[in-house]
Amino acid sequence: MKKFKLQKNVLLIFLLVMIAVSCYMGIPIRPLLTDMLIRLPMNGVFVLSLLPMLNAGMGFNFGMPVGIIAGLISISTVMNFEITGVKGFLCVLLLTILISFVFGRIYGRILIKASGTEEITGNFLGLSIIPLSCILWVTIPFDNPVMVFPIAGKGMRPKIGLEGYFDKIIEKIFQIKIGGMMIPVGYLLCFFIVCVIIYIIFKSNIGQNMLALGENEAYCEIMGLQSNKIKMTAIVLSTIIAGVGICFYSQSYGYLELYNAPKAIAFSAASALLIGGCTEHNGNILNVIVGTLIFHGILVFSVPLANELVATELTEITRSILTNVIILFAMFKETKKEKNVEKA
Repeated sequence: MKKFKLQKNVLLIFLLVMIAVSCYMGIPIRPLLTDMLIRLPMNGVFVLSLLPMLNAGMGFNFGMPVGIIAGLISISTVMNFEITGVKGFLCVLLLTILISFVFGRIYGRILIKASGTEEITGNFLGLSIIPLSCILWVTIPFDNPVMVFPIAGKGMRPKIGLEGYFDKIIEKIFQIKIGGMMIPVGYLLCFFIVCVIIYIIFKSNIGQNMLALGENEAYCEIMGLQSNKIKMTAIVLSTIIAGVGICFYSQSYGYLELYNAPKAIAFSAASALLIGGCTEHNGNILNVIVGTLIFHGILVFSVPLANELVATELTEITRSILTNVIILFAMFKETKKEKNVEKA
């Protein structure tokens, strides 16, 4: 595994330049740094969900919407029964794990049938399940007035506020104010607990089997390891973590976004992991943390800088362009790395 070297990361330098320019232009830095810290656990769980399948040799999990939709179903179900607060959020997590497990098993059976093309198959599955979920959101018989369209009285709204249910319930657990910065200690601690769980899994026999499969599947078969069983475990685990990820994301964002909202999350997560320094078939928790901070740090600082440097009407367009440029840069970096390995 190649070690991540901060001094060689172009995007890190770009982020530091953006911070320096923001200071020079008089833009308040502390709220932006706070937002950057919040986005680590908010988006970091999505990036963590890529590790099991990547380390098992199946590439990036572009079928992440499968797990995300399981989480969205769980959140909307608990909201429909009006279970609020910590109790409600714990019910969401429990239900998410159960539904994600079922979805992961189905998803895994399809990917195993497409052995060798898991990444592209997962991409198509992820894109295919979104229109299917749109049918679900329109027809699901929920009756909570906060969630359904007010005139028809049925069909889920595209964006549902979580205020009064579990809005920022983890983020506000324990916050410390240091030098004008609000540090979400409890939120970061919850994220690091998830990281520790993933770390322990990879240190166990199950995790070691995934790593071995990612390095050499043929050798694993010779040693008597059941590659399909290991792959299924990795897929189910990735799906469950992605489901938990949307729970973290939604409570922090304060809204439940349905319909086409989950479509682009997998690409942003994969870009963050690539920026963090993962290799073709191997990634670790350090890659997740560093990549998420850099990727979302650039996005956080791009908005106020765009407001200062370009017309206000172009701010969102500028942010969208920058996001896609970062994704392209990350993909280009990985392609170049693979070519260098082949030449060697």
